[in-house]
Amino acid sequence: MFSLRDIYTHLLLTLTVLAMSSCGQSDDPVPTPSEANYSFGFYITVGEVSSKSDSRAPSDGEYDPGEGYENFIDLGRDDIRVVLYNLDNTLISEVSQFVVLPVGSYESSKRYYLQGNTKSDLSSGKFKIAVIANWKTYPTDLSLTEVWSKTYQFDSPELSETNTIPLFGIKECSLTGVKVDSEIKIGTIHLLRAFAKIEVILKNGSSADEAGGNVLPENDYWHFRYLRLSHYNDSGFNAPTGVDSQDDYVKDSWKNDYVPYVSIPTTAQVRTNLDFVPTAKNHWVVYVPEYNNQGANPASIDLDYVESSQGPKSIRIIDPDDASKFADFKRNVWYRVTIYKNKEKDEFVADVIPYKVIDLDPIFGLDTKDNTESETTK
Repeated sequence: MFSLRDIYTHLLLTLTVLAMSSCGQSDDPVPTPSEANYSFGFYITVGEVSSKSDSRAPSDGEYDPGEGYENFIDLGRDDIRVVLYNLDNTLISEVSQFVVLPVGSYESSKRYYLQGNTKSDLSSGKFKIAVIANWKTYPTDLSLTEVWSKTYQFDSPELSETNTIPLFGIKECSLTGVKVDSEIKIGTIHLLRAFAKIEVILKNGSSADEAGGNVLPENDYWHFRYLRLSHYNDSGFNAPTGVDSQDDYVKDSWKNDYVPYVSIPTTAQVRTNLDFVPTAKNHWVVYVPEYNNQGANPASIDLDYVESSQGPKSIRIIDPDDASKFADFKRNVWYRVTIYKNKEKDEFVADVIPYKVIDLDPIFGLDTKDNTESETTK
């Protein structure tokens, strides 16, 4: 459902495009860049997309596409901003006139079309474009320095329509042949989630059983007395500090994606004993800000079984690239711990899996073919 503001904005943009087309058919000179009104638009695909439209295909691993509120952008509250920068990172302008239109839905994703315009001079074709979303409040000054310094307060380990993951993405563009009367084609923008995801799965049997291709049964005997994350930060940065180009975090390599360091505010306080949230049978999850596990309080997953007399246990996730260190909890990364429980024997297997980034595919002009495909795959 559209609000009157959405309808009005869309009508305004349509009239602008018609007016530009009309001017292009007259003998009037093309406006100078300072007078130009650059119209643009791009698709936003939130969630898993089909392989034919997925431009990222690294050969050394698989990405998790995310699901549910992990991919949610709060469009209903206009919780999204588009910002233009020069190549030297100085601010050009915020794109304030745009409308987001739903195009179609897949089983686990939605597709939107963002259409807007700007009077900023893009004639050189050399600029950066950033998309930030789910920040709730935004800096008045959208310079990259202010964007990097913006923090959020951690409210809950459980996602919802109001407890969303802050998102950030930025791309450097160097294009040729940009004209005021033609559409600009940018390519793809990738968004990073500001949270890490930590999941615990409880199964019967052993990892060797499952490695043989068998689907192990859900555990119907062991139950947790408690399941907690021992330490976590109560705040985080919305955007990764110092990241000013998509090349900083998109390397098309499963091992090297995404940001190799954690961004943690100096004001962040370490809290303790965060309960995991059940999400399905024998699955528990927490979403948390980034955390440095090299300090004085490395985080562990603490647990105790109701039926066991062995007492509490603690699990620490080892850095997959350095067995001498604990793994830091980085943004946009999923830490999955599978507990194989067989009588009194425990086996813990930890996987560190990059989320698949949320792709924004700027096409600059509504593509009828893509629109049709989206509508027919609802």
